[in-house]
Amino acid sequence: MKTDSKEKDLFLKLCRYCAYRERAISEVREKMTALDINEGLQKRLIAHLIAENFIHEKRYAESFARGKFRNNRWGRLKISKALLAKQIHRQDIDYGLSQIEEEEYKATLIQLMHGKMRSIKNRNLLVKRKKTADFLIGKGFEPYLVWDILKAEFPG
Repeated sequence: MKTDSKEKDLFLKLCRYCAYRERAISEVREKMTALDINEGLQKRLIAHLIAENFIHEKRYAESFARGKFRNNRWGRLKISKALLAKQIHRQDIDYGLSQIEEEEYKATLIQLMHGKMRSIKNRNLLVKRKKTADFLIGKGFEPYLVWDILKAEFPG
């Protein structure tokens, strides 16, 4: 990369920014806009960051999906929507979501379900199931999966 001193300094600054944690291209663009970098230079810097493997959106999608699932206990739908908002390609989103183990996903859903059912004071099972389903769907779990497991775990 043939650059002047200012461009090299910006590149190193962005390298540190990307090395701190995985970044999406849209996040790097926001950072460069905040640094008042013109669009032509932004394109060159992003191309170089990708070439040097500082930005890799498939890796970002995997890291994001795993983190939001394990730490925030989000479901696939909410993770997918958040990644789309960051302008990640559908195939990278699908790859990231595929890295969530199905058994761990269902176990987390069941754990959240039992916790929510216990926390609801109303004694009516139908009301408790509805409130629990709304909570879990709001966390991004698939409605069909929520209802299937809810009916199996709390029949009535």
